[in-house]
Amino acid sequence: GGPGGGMLGPDSLARCFSVLASLGAVLQGLGSLVALASAALPANCPAPLRRGVVGGALQAALGVCRAAMERGKREVPTSGGVRASVRAWRDLTVPQRFFRHFYVIGVGSFLGAFLLARGAAAAPTVLCLALLAVHTARRLAETVFVQIFSPDARMHVVAYAFGLLYYVTLPFSFLSREEVAAVVTGAGAGVGSGTRGWPPGAAARVCAGVALYALSSFEQSVAHWQLAALRRGGSGGGGSRARQYFIPKGRFFELVSCPHYLLEIGLYVGLKIVQGAAADGRTALLMLWVVSNLLAAALTSHRWYHARFKTYPTARKALIPYVL
Repeated sequence: GGPGGGMLGPDSLARCFSVLASLGAVLQGLGSLVALASAALPANCPAPLRRGVVGGALQAALGVCRAAMERGKREVPTSGGVRASVRAWRDLTVPQRFFRHFYVIGVGSFLGAFLLARGAAAAPTVLCLALLAVHTARRLAETVFVQIFSPDARMHVVAYAFGLLYYVTLPFSFLSREEVAAVVTGAGAGVGSGTRGWPPGAAARVCAGVALYALSSFEQSVAHWQLAALRRGGSGGGGSRARQYFIPKGRFFELVSCPHYLLEIGLYVGLKIVQGAAADGRTALLMLWVVSNLLAAALTSHRWYHARFKTYPTARKALIPYVL
């Protein structure tokens, strides 16, 4: 790996990792803004605000935000004031089953980061990377063997591209600059620099974080099985039922429309607890992205359920039991 050897040296690797970390932060920041706009703003501006160039641009921006956040259950906007360009934008979609591509990349990126970080990064960071590798492997298995995606379910191409980049850069949200430097040095020299041990008194915190992660992971898997069971019904997972939607019931579905999103947040909160002070604020932007993204997706699904099913439970919330 010396000069002229054709391989990246430690300095080049460090620059690459720094670029990926910066790209991840930009993605999380921009994604949070789009998600919050999608969750907080109405589908259409009031008629007086849709007039003129500024009003048209604002209406188009709202349509773009809504379209980019949709996951399978696509809202049908009112036709008034919706530009042809916005309608064309909304039609730029890929099949929702492409979600599995995210987890293929996620397994590789987290497993690779875990293997590189061993012997170089702090113990809580290494544990978080290992748990995320397990999480993405489980989700990959579920998207292949459990979930039944409707042939009509689509997601926007921007959300798809964002997801691919997100899972490439996500491991760097858990590594500090010092840890990246240690990883690069260890990779370049072929040896690790010595994993830093657990902080004093961390046992109770780590156990609580792992417990929350494990509980959230288990219940999320159960929720995915429940959704898949609605599609399977008595048809063995195929046939016309794959195109039908039903009202989910049981367990956390009695409280919220999207418990799998709520439990995803719980899973990341558990990881945040595991990392504790070692996170040093690095995962704050990541948590903002996770919460805002899943809130926007849950509100979209919640509105879709109410529009499609006249008997949908009125007391059921979108994401947070008894609150929202």
